[in-house]
Amino acid sequence: MANSSFMEGVHLPLRSISLPSRLPSNSLKIVAELSMLKASESSLRAKTIRANMARLAELYVSIEELIGSPLTQQAILRDRNGKAMQKALDESIMSLDTCWFVRDLMARMKDEVQDLWSAIRRKGGINSSIESHAKGFMSFRKKAKRDIAKYLVQFKTLEGRNPNNSSKFLNSDDHIVMVVEVLKEINLITISILKSLLIFASPTKTGGWSLASRMMLSSEKGVKKVLNEVERVDCTVSSIREQATRKADAGSEALMVAQERLETLEHCMEGLEDGVDRLYKCLIRIRASLLNASTAP
Repeated sequence: MANSSFMEGVHLPLRSISLPSRLPSNSLKIVAELSMLKASESSLRAKTIRANMARLAELYVSIEELIGSPLTQQAILRDRNGKAMQKALDESIMSLDTCWFVRDLMARMKDEVQDLWSAIRRKGGINSSIESHAKGFMSFRKKAKRDIAKYLVQFKTLEGRNPNNSSKFLNSDDHIVMVVEVLKEINLITISILKSLLIFASPTKTGGWSLASRMMLSSEKGVKKVLNEVERVDCTVSSIREQATRKADAGSEALMVAQERLETLEHCMEGLEDGVDRLYKCLIRIRASLLNASTAP
């Protein structure tokens, strides 16, 4: 299965949300949205990832309102000498850092796709210009693989530091504890959705298969897995490189397939890039709200 090496050992398990009954007016909406996001946070489909990021961005608006509510502000004042808000600030750093990386990766990847697409749209078959762009694209993907792997290792570490312990907040009357738990939960869901996006964008392992063979991955039971938009482009570009190396004929069929796949991926990347950019701005605002709340006189 494509990208299975990335997926092994980095699963963030589903968590049950157990929060106290004394909550602000918008808290039920927050809990409901958290529960719905948990059900699809690990999806690797581009459409679902985009939808999850949009819902997550809307949820951060509600979280921002929760932080600014009088009840939370009063609880923060009572906890001024405590570590609750500092813990929330510390845990927000990884989400912000990961989102910045994913945002940058999406932008660079879209640029690489556009450059290769422009080169292929020019007539003349597989020429030196296309070969050079294809080589550059594959070099970019190789570096992306290493960078993505580093973040997936961090996710594995995060899982070990965050066991499922929400039940200890069930009977808590401490509002600040509840807020920190909500922030912790949305932080974990944010990481999980960004993890899904990184796995989606992870380079495909390509060997000596033909283009047709790469479009489907077979299992021992004969079940087929259709490659996603990123994997299809990886396979197509690899095929172009192989034909160029073998000095094959013009390769018009491979170029037609590549142009179609690149166009599809470009549209896909635009939606994902917009979603990540919106999410990144939400994370910036939430961190600013936490800083302002914790330092207010």
